[in-house]
Amino acid sequence: MSPHEPYRRDDPRIGTIVAGNYRIARLLGRGGMARVYKAEDLTRGRIVAVKILHAELAADAVTLTRFQQEARTAAQIGHAHVVEVLAVGVEPGGAPFLVIEYVRGRSLAELLHAEGQLGVGRACRIACQVLEGLLAVHASGVVHRDLKPENVLLTTQDGVRDFVKLCDFGIATFAEAQQRSELTPTGRTMASPHYASPEQLAGARGRDARVDLYAVGVILFEMLAGEKPFDAPALTDLFTKILEEQQPPLRVFRRDVPDALERLVARALAKAPEQRHGSAAELLAALQPFAAPPDTSHEATDTITADLRDLSLRPRSEACPAEDVGVGYQVAGVLVHSLMAFLRARLAADVMHAALAALTLDDRALVSEPIALDAWYPGRPFAELLDAAERLAGTSDRRLAAEAGRDIARRMLGERLARAAGEGLTPEQFFSQLSLVWRSAHASGEARVARITRGHGLVEIVGQAQPRVARTVAAASFLEEALRLVGAKSVDVRLSRAEALGDDRDVFEATWS
Repeated sequence: MSPHEPYRRDDPRIGTIVAGNYRIARLLGRGGMARVYKAEDLTRGRIVAVKILHAELAADAVTLTRFQQEARTAAQIGHAHVVEVLAVGVEPGGAPFLVIEYVRGRSLAELLHAEGQLGVGRACRIACQVLEGLLAVHASGVVHRDLKPENVLLTTQDGVRDFVKLCDFGIATFAEAQQRSELTPTGRTMASPHYASPEQLAGARGRDARVDLYAVGVILFEMLAGEKPFDAPALTDLFTKILEEQQPPLRVFRRDVPDALERLVARALAKAPEQRHGSAAELLAALQPFAAPPDTSHEATDTITADLRDLSLRPRSEACPAEDVGVGYQVAGVLVHSLMAFLRARLAADVMHAALAALTLDDRALVSEPIALDAWYPGRPFAELLDAAERLAGTSDRRLAAEAGRDIARRMLGERLARAAGEGLTPEQFFSQLSLVWRSAHASGEARVARITRGHGLVEIVGQAQPRVARTVAAASFLEEALRLVGAKSVDVRLSRAEALGDDRDVFEATWS
């Protein structure tokens, strides 16, 4: 879901079943051609993504058949860097749809929006994985023809971060059909013109795999420069640049790009297909020496921290000012005890000592004394200790707070929820009781369950005193782990609003199977 799109409760597809087997749980995103939903595979009990295209795109039977053929071909590829296509079909109302594996993470477009330029080694490693996927796809006779950062998904797999999954094979068929019928001042339009090759803009309709290699060149340039090689406010000007002008040198944007890599990118962006690398294999072999080794750092991709980054990037006018609801907040001793146990177990002794030293003398005395499980404590000193520990431990994107939330859930609720699950408590029943769970640990604020259906729930936290980012992240991770403890599978909790970032409440949307 776009960080600029408010959460919705009224999408008519929520709760419906596609193809008799895929129950729609929530909207993940939408674009000019389709909406993408998270759904449950009722037969296999796993989470999937369902992309439902607009019904009018299937008006041409030939185009629809070609789309289905390409999608089914992609389904047979079976490559680690290609999103698995599980089903393809047409709804009774005429809308084509794809059922694909659900990839937890974010797109390369989201990464570039958040970080801009990437390190040389990291950018080349991502591009190499894209090429590995294309190598398998091209071998099956499929050319993507609409490759762009939005179609490059990044996840963590087998402990490797920035693991690439390519998606949306076959959908370019509809874009090409629209191109033939919708004219612009230049005579044609492209679904993603910044990444279209000169020959595509000139009207070529063939299946030359080198159009995908050109798109890889554009994507690699953008990862290295932080900007696209060609851009203009008007399509006519953009097309002219792509067709006639040379891209600016990468050294204009940064000084650490090797000359050999600059030449490689320039060749990938050659106007004539025959001047580019001849195949994905050839470009991959040339690019591999510049790629960093796989990133196997212990910090896994965390959806909630990615949501937090996206929310923080919103224009401030989109955020509502938080209401001042008090000068402090109280938390239960059992929560404080669990937090302190986590910090002492997780942090090195010198880091814990330095985090304590960052507090005032009074706060340091409070957090250092024995914790009474049945007492209430001011939450601010413990939140400030967590903030200090995160800075000193060198974790990023509030990952320590996310770890803390999961650990606290295990310490506070682990045995109780395991026992309750054994007695028949379902994830849906647990979710419906979140207001009681919140009140047991927080003296201020209220958890309101706004939606609960099979495998899907939405909860709002309102009226918090002194909202803090760390507390929001920990609460989301607490919910995620608690659902797992009660037997939920494939749990995903997303942050749609954050009071600490200026919204009027925290909103968490959870899905599970």
